[in-house]
Amino acid sequence: MSSVDVVIPCYNYAHYLDECVGSVLGQRGVSLRILIVDDQSPDDTPEVAARLCAADPRVGYVRNKRNLGLIGTANRGVMDWASAEYTLLLSADDLLAPNALVRATTVMDRHENIHLAYGRAIIIADNQPTPEIPVTEALTYQLISSHDFLRRSCVHGTPAPSPTAIVRTSAQHKVGGYCAEMRHTSDMDMWMRLALEGDVAAIREVQAGYRWHSANMTRQYVRGPLRDLIERGKASEHFQKEHAADGAPEFGEWMNEFWRSAGEEAFWHANRAFDGGDVEGFRECLAFALEHRPDMRFSAIAGRLWAKGLLGPANAARLRTLLRKLRGKTAADGETDWFAVTREWGWWPEIASPLTLRCTPDQSTSARVQ
Repeated sequence: MSSVDVVIPCYNYAHYLDECVGSVLGQRGVSLRILIVDDQSPDDTPEVAARLCAADPRVGYVRNKRNLGLIGTANRGVMDWASAEYTLLLSADDLLAPNALVRATTVMDRHENIHLAYGRAIIIADNQPTPEIPVTEALTYQLISSHDFLRRSCVHGTPAPSPTAIVRTSAQHKVGGYCAEMRHTSDMDMWMRLALEGDVAAIREVQAGYRWHSANMTRQYVRGPLRDLIERGKASEHFQKEHAADGAPEFGEWMNEFWRSAGEEAFWHANRAFDGGDVEGFRECLAFALEHRPDMRFSAIAGRLWAKGLLGPANAARLRTLLRKLRGKTAADGETDWFAVTREWGWWPEIASPLTLRCTPDQSTSARVQ
């Protein structure tokens, strides 16, 4: 039976701890330890944690002497405490899907060169009931080469939802802790550093619930999609400078591909910003898009954006409403939120023959290829 240490950083999330810890304690087929690391929470985290510790000896609790922030708190768990075969860093507002740990450890037990295994995550919201995640013993996965994972991360952003990412602890300790310079993209930076050490496994099943709400740290820090693109670019540039020279010589080419793709994406964000009444954001996105894709200055999308800018938000909105009516569409048609509740995310490369395993009924880590 494989051993897993689960580190749960917590700041002012006492009201989520029961559900989060319960989702971990309900995992079968692995030997578990949990450490709640309280970053000087002003709420009743100490009381909730004490109750959870008293109810199950597998749960431990420490409180930082001073507020260390997310990075320092995470490193206190994954670097200073974790010693099991595998480690999971799980935010206190997220939760695990049933059998998530046995699926990940089954794959990593079978493939010693895999240092990171991740799966799909389902988006959950704090103002709605947690969606039910089906209980399944199925396990469908594929191995992703270090080269392919690094390219995907650089060009498109992190493929791995953070609450699904199970790490081989020895590899974690080898590459070091989370980088304080990468506050927004620390997980992306970590997954790329691990990918330099070995290949990655992608699991098709839902492995976790990822909470998206107004108090989400990512949402507070990233004030808009343009900011997200800039931070991703900084993370890749930092990784290239610090780590990629020997292990990924193609990284410079991937960076050029990223900035071109980011410039093209910024045209779309400019359009969304304008339609949402954010004129300043519209101008920033458009300037960014033209900086990185000057070849698209006279493209159709650039022309539409210039026309909108000349019309102004009010006239453009009236024209948009009229065109929708003429086409028989409502205002909601075509307006989708990437982080829609119950939507799944996590990169699953399309290949011909993924590996299909099935955990045995007692949830041991033995499995067979079907």
